[in-house]
Amino acid sequence: MSKPFHEPPIQRGHPIYRTLLPWVGSAVSRYHRITGTEGLEYVPEPGVPVILVCNHQNGLMDPMILCSLLRRHQVHWLTRSDIFYHPVARFLMFSFNQMPIFRQRDRLPDIDARNRRIFEICVERLRCGAVIGLFPEGNHHGSKSIRPLKRGFVDLLDLGLKTDPDLARLQLLPVGLDYEQYDGFRRRLRYRVGPPIPYLDAVDPETQRLQPSILASRVAAALRTLTPDIQPDYGYGALVPYVRALRTTERSGLAWEATTAHLAALGTADDAALERVARAWDAVHRAGAERWGRPEDWGRTPAEARRAPVWIPLLAPFAAVAGAPTAWVLPWLHRQGARRIKDVCFRSTFHTTLAMVLFPAVWAVEAAVLAWGVNSGLPAGVEWGLAALGLAAGARFSGWWWGHALDFRGAWQARRFWKQQEVADLWRAYITAVTSMPHLSNAPRP
Repeated sequence: MSKPFHEPPIQRGHPIYRTLLPWVGSAVSRYHRITGTEGLEYVPEPGVPVILVCNHQNGLMDPMILCSLLRRHQVHWLTRSDIFYHPVARFLMFSFNQMPIFRQRDRLPDIDARNRRIFEICVERLRCGAVIGLFPEGNHHGSKSIRPLKRGFVDLLDLGLKTDPDLARLQLLPVGLDYEQYDGFRRRLRYRVGPPIPYLDAVDPETQRLQPSILASRVAAALRTLTPDIQPDYGYGALVPYVRALRTTERSGLAWEATTAHLAALGTADDAALERVARAWDAVHRAGAERWGRPEDWGRTPAEARRAPVWIPLLAPFAAVAGAPTAWVLPWLHRQGARRIKDVCFRSTFHTTLAMVLFPAVWAVEAAVLAWGVNSGLPAGVEWGLAALGLAAGARFSGWWWGHALDFRGAWQARRFWKQQEVADLWRAYITAVTSMPHLSNAPRP
């Protein structure tokens, strides 16, 4: 028996989305250390139809980040259909502008008709001035690379232009999410938006349809200017330590432009060069280099080793006191994530969404206990509110400190790393193997 089709409403936004967005944004910024948001000037005013095309590494965290950083807009998403069958889940998904998309694995006889109707609803929402977010890679994959793009966004654009010529004003905006370590608490994240991608000139004069190959090429090229793209795929394992050492999440402006040109040159390496790089990295790995931290902290030379303020350890007692009211929750939270979530690309999503519920509940209970035990003379509700705000601010300070403490530890490990002569020499040999590859000598050195 075919499962029912629950048609999403036509809407540009929803009050529940608007109400809960600050809560989601707070959770996202607590987990990730957002080091920069670039290109927001390219995002038009509310009311202009937009399709966002974004790289996809980090499960449901990617759309949460996009929603929280575009606070003037409500972003609409396509989500796997099985979530919508439960009435409570369906209500929540529709409240957050989610729409079902049906996959081949759903094995429905009318799958094409269902997806066509969903695309029609997307077009109606765009006509209302909605912002629709798409991941043209099709699914998530935790690597610093752009995978071949699906044609769904082209089909949606095509349908929109055929339905309403006025949708030629629609903007196709590329977005790049650049994670330092996407599953790591308080690791860096940089968010980049590029200029609108032209598409009207890609209409085939004979078929009057957009040409998927042209648009896919343009979108992929745009994404490469916004997030790292390590190519070729079979050389990923050999090249990713070098790219990590570049600290792309800490680069912007001209430094980032030089980095993208550098990465493009890496992608032209031949098999022999990649084999030399792979052997050089294997020697580093077998020497146990990871005992002394991460490539992000080592840098490519001793001069690039991580630096951190020396006063960070002095704040440790204050951070411990400020974070103590909720610190006891964290070990349980991480144990649950490790036990229940096998796909590491969903770990940060699990931790963040569960913390969105647990932390306020813990603060509410602890604030009630504090308000009961402290006789300040203020009304009980005011005492409780002030206590809850204090607990939330303390947790925020503790998280801020932890991010800098990670840098301090990384700087200390980097100093130890460069003192290990044998390992450091192997790392230098690896860096030389990468930078001596053909075509790289003419590329900008970031």
